[in-house]
Amino acid sequence: MNENAHESWLKFLNPETFRSNLDKSGIYLIVYELFLSTLIGKPKDFYNISILGEKGEERYVSRVLKHDPKHPFNASILWWREMGAINDEEIGLIHEFRKHRNEIAHGIHHFLMNSAYQIRVDLLSNMIDLLVKMDQWWIREIEIPTNPDFDDIELTEEDYEKSMSGNMIILSLILPILEGDTSKMEYVYEGFREELKK
Repeated sequence: MNENAHESWLKFLNPETFRSNLDKSGIYLIVYELFLSTLIGKPKDFYNISILGEKGEERYVSRVLKHDPKHPFNASILWWREMGAINDEEIGLIHEFRKHRNEIAHGIHHFLMNSAYQIRVDLLSNMIDLLVKMDQWWIREIEIPTNPDFDDIELTEEDYEKSMSGNMIILSLILPILEGDTSKMEYVYEGFREELKK
């Protein structure tokens, strides 16, 4: 048995390593789906609202899909760049996020059982950072300016920095699991159960 085979069996049979790689794989896939909900979902939902006789679907096509009509993923990337929310280097990262997501989703057994396959934690970290950046941009540039509830409110830079999207709240609950810490999720779970009893 060669060295790679030895390392692969050790990786697979060690319960802690197996659980850690399972957690990393699952969290990467979850974060990627959250990322897509921002990348594709936010502009799509925003423009799909009909305004002043212009149908929502037409607004979405003319403002987002115009960049790449057959590929909403690429069209959305180009829309975010056009808005100044992301740059060319970050676009390169987004394509890496997707490539690694596909590697995990279609070959998760390799990441759990083969020592030659490792979850790219660096990409996961980059994806989280970019997701937070894009969500905060969305709150500042889209949500607040289009919400009349904020018309008479003067927000400070600190207010913007403290703003959290739904995605960011979810991340704050699941990311500690990578370190084996479930206390935050358990706390919120117990609080939610208590609220349901009322």
